[in-house]
Amino acid sequence: MTRIDVRRAIAATSLSVLAVTGLAACGSDDDSSNNDDSSSSSNESSGDEGSGDEGSGDGTVEGSSFDVEEGDEVDPGEFASFYLEASTAGETAAIEQSTTTDGATTTMSGEQVLDLENPELRLTGDFGMGEGELVMIDGTMYLPIGEGGAPVALDIDDPNNPFAQVFALLGSPDKNEQILAEASTSVTFTGVEEVDGVSAETYDVVLDPAVMFDILGFGDLSATGAVPEEITQTVAIDAEGRVVELAQLQPATEMTPEVETVQSWSDFGRDVDIEAPADAIPYEEFLSSMGGSMGG
Repeated sequence: MTRIDVRRAIAATSLSVLAVTGLAACGSDDDSSNNDDSSSSSNESSGDEGSGDEGSGDGTVEGSSFDVEEGDEVDPGEFASFYLEASTAGETAAIEQSTTTDGATTTMSGEQVLDLENPELRLTGDFGMGEGELVMIDGTMYLPIGEGGAPVALDIDDPNNPFAQVFALLGSPDKNEQILAEASTSVTFTGVEEVDGVSAETYDVVLDPAVMFDILGFGDLSATGAVPEEITQTVAIDAEGRVVELAQLQPATEMTPEVETVQSWSDFGRDVDIEAPADAIPYEEFLSSMGGSMGG
């Protein structure tokens, strides 16, 4: 396994996790050809936002929860609260993800506990070097980046973790809401659609990655050529107030290709059994075996 493979795998993995809340940390790893979105989910209460749910008793959505017409814009701050509550409304769910980069599509699937403060996630799929499994539980992320796809343990709160700035979102509802509210340049209600057979209200969200990275503490990355001017997302929320699909388009830049990612959630309330792998390699041990550097 080369060092560039490791960088790509961690980037793809961390960004996949962030996609759960629609937060797109694209381009933080210039070498990654798998720079898809990723994110975490939140239990943050939305207050009054979304309380006017227009779903009918038969599960059919009749309009926007914000009492606006198709094509109207919604305040990003209000939408952030509404979205974060919707991302945890199902408590648990099955998750599917497809990512298309330069015409090549990879898929992942698994299950998730929809709780940002105590996130749990299991994803199986292609992490940039073949099939592997990601596990997130008890504040630790286990990535399949060791030899032969062996799991490597990264503490999301460890300041020595090179991706700690990104992983820190996994335990912070407030930070997630701040990024979604302040980095969104517009949120537009686009109508009611059938999404995988489910009636859903849909919204187009335009995000400014520069604002997002600044809040995360990465500083100004515009000079790297890896950050697009904007990222677009489409969010679908069902009659029960649950996020059922998140589609994101990350335009190509000087350093990175166009990436399109679609995530969907279903089977809400399912029994979820996620356990830490018993054979995980501590991150420090893994780093030492790589020569003490994550460079590529």
